[in-house]
Amino acid sequence: MDLSQDVAMAYIVAQGYVPAALAMNVNTQEGLSQHGKNWLKVMKHCRKSLLDYAAGYRNRAKNISEAMKEFRGQRNSKGSVC
Repeated sequence: MDLSQDVAMAYIVAQGYVPAALAMNVNTQEGLSQHGKNWLKVMKHCRKSLLDYAAGYRNRAKNISEAMKEFRGQRNSKGSVC
């Protein structure tokens, strides 16, 4: 029995969000255990959680790219080629 929608709803009620790891595994079938507006609420929270999680990873990758660019700039200004 798949209770992923119920677990996600419990997180929404208790904490106001669905952890991204759970959101990845919540079944998207409407009516499985959550119906109508409740199902839609679960889906919206899961989608938001995943988009926020992805944005965090994109931002971190951008920070790493900027650090690498800065490093290369410092190395090139010293006459070294990386």
